[in-house]
Amino acid sequence: MAWSTTLLQLHFKSSPVPSLQFPYSLPKKSPIFLNPNPINPNPKPAKMQFLHRTNAVPVHGVVSRAMDIIQSSPRTWQSAFLSNLVIFVVGTPLLVTGLSLSGICAAFLLGTLTWRAFGSPGFLLVASYFVIGTAVTKVKMAQKEAQGVAEKKKGRRGPGSVIGSSAAGCVCAFLTIFGVGGESFTRLWRLGFIASFCTKLSDTVSSEIGKAYGKTTYLVTNFQIVPRGTEGAVSVEGTVTGLLASILLASIGCLMGEINVPEVVICVIASQIANLGESIIGAAYQGKEGYRWLNNDAVNVINISIGCILAVLMQQILQNWHIKMSSSHPIVLTSSPDGPITAFDAVSGVPLCHFSGSRSPCHGLALAGESFIAASHISPETASGSIHLYNWWSSTALHNFLVPEPVAPLAASPDGLYLFAGGLSGCIYSLSVPSGDILRSYSAHNKPVSCLKISEDGSLLISGCDDGTIAFVPIFQIVEASPDKSSSSLMMQRFVAHDGSVTAIASCMERCNSTIISCSMDCTIKFWGLLGGTHMKTVALPCAIMGVALDQMKKEFFAAGSDGFIYKGSVNVGSKKQVNQGSEFIRWPQKHDGGVVSLVMVNEQKNLVSASEDGRVYIWEIETGQVIMELGNDMVGCISDMVVANGMGQGLKVGKRANRCCDGYCGLYGVELTKSLKDTLDLEDVLRVAAKDRTRAIDMLESAISMYERLLELILKEAKKGLGNNSEKEKHGL
Repeated sequence: MAWSTTLLQLHFKSSPVPSLQFPYSLPKKSPIFLNPNPINPNPKPAKMQFLHRTNAVPVHGVVSRAMDIIQSSPRTWQSAFLSNLVIFVVGTPLLVTGLSLSGICAAFLLGTLTWRAFGSPGFLLVASYFVIGTAVTKVKMAQKEAQGVAEKKKGRRGPGSVIGSSAAGCVCAFLTIFGVGGESFTRLWRLGFIASFCTKLSDTVSSEIGKAYGKTTYLVTNFQIVPRGTEGAVSVEGTVTGLLASILLASIGCLMGEINVPEVVICVIASQIANLGESIIGAAYQGKEGYRWLNNDAVNVINISIGCILAVLMQQILQNWHIKMSSSHPIVLTSSPDGPITAFDAVSGVPLCHFSGSRSPCHGLALAGESFIAASHISPETASGSIHLYNWWSSTALHNFLVPEPVAPLAASPDGLYLFAGGLSGCIYSLSVPSGDILRSYSAHNKPVSCLKISEDGSLLISGCDDGTIAFVPIFQIVEASPDKSSSSLMMQRFVAHDGSVTAIASCMERCNSTIISCSMDCTIKFWGLLGGTHMKTVALPCAIMGVALDQMKKEFFAAGSDGFIYKGSVNVGSKKQVNQGSEFIRWPQKHDGGVVSLVMVNEQKNLVSASEDGRVYIWEIETGQVIMELGNDMVGCISDMVVANGMGQGLKVGKRANRCCDGYCGLYGVELTKSLKDTLDLEDVLRVAAKDRTRAIDMLESAISMYERLLELILKEAKKGLGNNSEKEKHGL
């Protein structure tokens, strides 16, 4: 499907048709009685029946409407309020055992906020915290009351305790609701939310169990033995049970899918560090002169804030450390029209980071040099287009490059200085990456540009179009030609290649056989000569092909089928006899659940990475054609594009070295892609001059050959004349 159609789908989002609600059931047909006045077995006065019916109708409608609101997606304040109202009404007997009336009101507000931010899993986590905390508070209540260390009001906590226990969690909930930091930070805020309640539960359990069962309590600052209930005192029994309580609540969050196992460990560690800090604060400052304001509720706020902040910081530090440790591993990046850009370690399969704020259409992802990631973005509200530029160490876009129209396919020069974007009108825009300025635009096609590809040697920009045409333009012409130069004069070649939209292009430059491979919605892969645009071969496949990749030796191709399968075939385009003869291909047995949108070779050409519309990325072993790893099984939404970076570190190595050289003018085959564009342009000038000189030499040689042909013709004529004269003389002599 053309990406322009996808754009219209993004822009015009039709609201779902609401289901029709019938407050009344259709009346059944009454049976036909012989007696016109049948006996009613349950006689009721007509007025009473009318009143009964009119009272039932509004109740049914209200309940139906309330259920629709509760089940609405995405969550709203109304759904959160009604859900909490139902739960609080049902759970009132339990609530009054642990909360005062004002505490219940504060808890209701907390529950509403939690449901709005994190849904039912977040609410169940807080409910688990409340049940466990209330239970341990009641343990040996009489003994604790006799010793004077029990909570006031038989453990029924008021609004101050509720707020002090949930302040950090409420902040994380608001950050999630308002989308602070984008989608990539949502998981961090959820982690902070869970860590804050793990911290508070661990503190509550350790304190209450320590008061009830602690044999010896020590002051945390100097380890002196002190009475139970002393501020800042700890016991072995309380510390161990507090640790177990933290593990239990974090595990509940993991079982509900809110956090993963490494994040469980982070929550537990952060909670224990925070509780240690809370004990030190309580022993050193609480109740002391000048710190009368530092009551239990204030200490609770400090405690859970420490646990929350520590968990978030630890997750960020570990994530950055993981990225640095993965510097030599291939990094798979996927984009989506529905969510953020996600980076995966191709060796371990671990998600490394997310880049938020982009809704990218097909082929809208590119690596710009060693440091940047470029993503085309189409606003779902206005359908306007822009390009977001990211670096590896920030989840939000560093720059937002504005373009005159929506753009989809992107390509970047090997040194990352220039970015090329294909527009809806058929124009291609050249942008300077450092400044974001549009250097030039030219009309390459008459319909939307569907794909862009930099040739393997980095000298040509090859574009495909929805109308099936392909165009070649030298990059130096785009970035250095005068603005007055017409679009047609920039073109090296433009021709009709397919009957459908061109979906992807690959280039093959081996021993002067400069070839490009194009695939299309017309279910074909075609091979073309780069210089003349001559058709060399066609391979027909059973479905539309969305992407193509070549092995290292350029002997085999791999095709991304819209049916979810990967197809493998032979390139073998060396002879003109093979034109239109097709080629055998095989289909790998395993498949995606959706169409495959992109293919990339990795790990020294030993593996193939495929990305699909089903939101999953497979890593294949090429020799066996089997899937050896799956990435993105928890992703939401489809994948629109995928690129692979060959590691991260001080710089990102994009692509590979073109280490083969050919005789004759077939492009810059011996030039490394890491060279600057200026060097490339200088070499282009040299080769252009050499090509002109060679053309002159060929013209002179052709002229010389034609002169030799004429001279031979004259010699033959003279020889024939001489033979004719001799024969006449011989006849006369006879």
